[in-house]
Amino acid sequence: MRKLSYYLSVAVLATTVVLSSCKKSDDPTPDNLTPDVSLTMNQTNGTGTANQNLTVKNTQGSAVLEVTAITTTSNDMKRLYVYKTEDGGTTTNIGLDGFKQDGNNNYYYDIPNDSRNNFTIKRRVNVSSNTNRITDLYQFYFTKANDFNVLSPGSNVIIGPGTITLIYDVDLSTSKADQKLYNICSSQFPSAYNLQTLSGVSATAAQGTGIITVGSGADFAQQTGIAACGTFNGWVGQNGTTFVKAGSSFDYSNATRNLATTTYTSGTAVSTVTGVSVGDIYVANVRGAGNYAVIRITAVNSTTSDNDDNYVFDVKK
Repeated sequence: MRKLSYYLSVAVLATTVVLSSCKKSDDPTPDNLTPDVSLTMNQTNGTGTANQNLTVKNTQGSAVLEVTAITTTSNDMKRLYVYKTEDGGTTTNIGLDGFKQDGNNNYYYDIPNDSRNNFTIKRRVNVSSNTNRITDLYQFYFTKANDFNVLSPGSNVIIGPGTITLIYDVDLSTSKADQKLYNICSSQFPSAYNLQTLSGVSATAAQGTGIITVGSGADFAQQTGIAACGTFNGWVGQNGTTFVKAGSSFDYSNATRNLATTTYTSGTAVSTVTGVSVGDIYVANVRGAGNYAVIRITAVNSTTSDNDDNYVFDVKK
């Protein structure tokens, strides 16, 4: 009986060791991670305060940052301190895997003796799921062995700060297909459109005077002022909304906030759009507030009777 208990104990112990070993081999150490962005700071060629940008999606969860610092042989690095600033707010010291705390309770990484002139570190950081986040700025200070205060660094800094900026991007995921914008003189609805709610808005031309009344909440209307019922050519922005025509390479299916922003800011904004054709894509700065919507024209029906000319479009924001 004692022998049986002994063999059972040995078997359980062996199983525990095997499982522990498997877990360790399955979980890579930080320095074995594959970096999403790499930053090199080299004191010998003047890039001691280098910087890199990485575009991230708020759905990806994390990113791996790699930082290399190279110094002259007479200028040894002892510690690495990392600071983070979210959307230009407060700068905060952060601790990552393997970091210690100094006498000021700031987190730092103790650089090995054999790496004090050429050191590389890789660490995983969280990517916020907040769709309103714009940037996370990481600053890397390589210092002497003294406790460090970023507000009064003095002569403690050996090299840095190098920076890596995570630039957040989000998909324009709120969308509607096969929307229509009718001629202002049509009896059909709508002749104006709201890009905040992605819905039609009433717009009418008075009998006799032709004076156009556009309902509240419109971001563009087919015509404004006095109706010209025999014409159908484009639309007019409302409530400060302006438009930039995107180039043929614009990827509507994968449009993101940053792509829309870059397209709009690099183009020429207009309040009145004319010459609309199938396949055209327009980026709208909705009410001038820096919130963007993208419109893709899928049909132009301009030869119908009874002023029922219309544009058919897909839209997302």
